[in-house]
Amino acid sequence: MPPAINFEPEIGIASFICYNERLLSCLEDFSEVGFKCLELWGIPAFGHPLHFPYQNRRYIQRFASLIEKYELAPYAIHTPIHPEWSISIPDEELRFLALREIKKCIESVSSLEIQIAVIHAGGPYRNENEDLQLEKTTNSLLRLLEFSYPKGIQIVVENSIPGVIGDKLEHMERLRDSLPEEIGFCIDTGHAYNTGVLASIFKALGKRIKHLHLQDTFLGKDAHLIPGEGELSWEEIMLQLREIDYSGVLLLEIRERKDAPLKEVLQRSWESANRLREMLKKKG
Repeated sequence: MPPAINFEPEIGIASFICYNERLLSCLEDFSEVGFKCLELWGIPAFGHPLHFPYQNRRYIQRFASLIEKYELAPYAIHTPIHPEWSISIPDEELRFLALREIKKCIESVSSLEIQIAVIHAGGPYRNENEDLQLEKTTNSLLRLLEFSYPKGIQIVVENSIPGVIGDKLEHMERLRDSLPEEIGFCIDTGHAYNTGVLASIFKALGKRIKHLHLQDTFLGKDAHLIPGEGELSWEEIMLQLREIDYSGVLLLEIRERKDAPLKEVLQRSWESANRLREMLKKKG
């Protein structure tokens, strides 16, 4: 069995947990609960349009002053996705729109010392254009690497929900083999569970895994629950992370809740994240 890890893993959370609210009004809650490391939800097409309006320079300045006040660290940005375009779409005009918006998002947060930019592998596909879309994804990611690398921001490619490029282990392995090591991967545990690759994806991508979206769920749902609220085996997931010597942030991506105030959900998320950290640290 793998030994205990020899460092104290940092824990974090995505602002997806309040994506239908203005993020500025939520920052104090993140800080008071104990979270310091944040992933920003940069997807105005899904959620409150003013949750994190990265296009607004004055907003970015205001955001920078508040994260300093609350001693928060914006570690990652979830770059835009849209129902009409993606980095894998064969239509070149629509793919251009995707690349332009993702670059705009990365550029806007480069002053915030963001380290990770999460990018979805693509959009919905059909079997007859699967190979073509994977080629478009590869080309898009290489172009985005040229843009982000000089800014010190690492691109990570997220595995997808069923029916979307990146849902198969084969997709992720092909991207692994065709992309330079400067491009990493982000594993969404709920997506991996629902596509049947949770038991194999960590070993397959190994040290190329640089980021996580830890969420619990049930089969057939992308629920983004707090770990422990669904049916995933967290002991097994932490064991797999130890086996690849994962050294990144343990970052939760939890959907907003209607049954409790944000601060209460953040508190439960904080407690769950600490339990995961202890699982990861212990000997096998």
